Amino acid sequence: MDEQNQAADTPLPEVPPREASLGGTSGKLAALLEAILFWSAQPMTIWELAAASGAAPEAVDAAIDELETSLAGRGVRLVRAGEEVALATAPGAASAIEKLRKEELSRELTKSALETLTAVAYAGPLARSEADYLRGVNCQYALRHLSLRGLVAREEKGTNRGRYRVTAELLAHMGVEKIEDLPNYAESRKSLREALEAAAAADREQAVTPAPAAAAEPS
Repeated sequence: MDEQNQAADTPLPEVPPREASLGGTSGKLAALLEAILFWSAQPMTIWELAAASGAAPEAVDAAIDELETSLAGRGVRLVRAGEEVALATAPGAASAIEKLRKEELSRELTKSALETLTAVAYAGPLARSEADYLRGVNCQYALRHLSLRGLVAREEKGTNRGRYRVTAELLAHMGVEKIEDLPNYAESRKSLREALEAAAAADREQAVTPAPAAAAEPS
């Protein structure tokens, strides 16, 4: 067999997955938390990350430290604010990110962004999962775009913490003094909130409904 055929028959070396570079169980948890924070695109508490990952809060805290170390010198970094953590772009990328942000803000709102804005205006304050339900799609990027434009804001305190609401800037742009002055507000809000409450009730019922017992095998 000639050298060319020998090269063709030689198996390529297996490339290990990225999480293997983190090493061990804690490394896998760190990789999982990175994925969760990337998907969330918003700050999450240690307890929220623990619930999402199925790990103990102490293990999550340790894995966050490991993730923070592994991201050092990268284009994305881990930031902490009290009990909340989030992924953010590195300071060195600020000028490029700012340029992209200005280009994004100069564009017209997309159909997706307008539908998401309508949902927040008429049914808000809304959790992201509720906006997802009302639109039937993931609203992560639409909410991010609306937040960048100053049209919606995420509540950071109180009972509505983590929920999105419209801003005074949006109301001023639309020429209304309060949210209730929007066209058909009361009727539309009632319909949307009823849909959300029905979905929540169905989720609760499904959570408490016991699984059917397995049929006995015939003797």
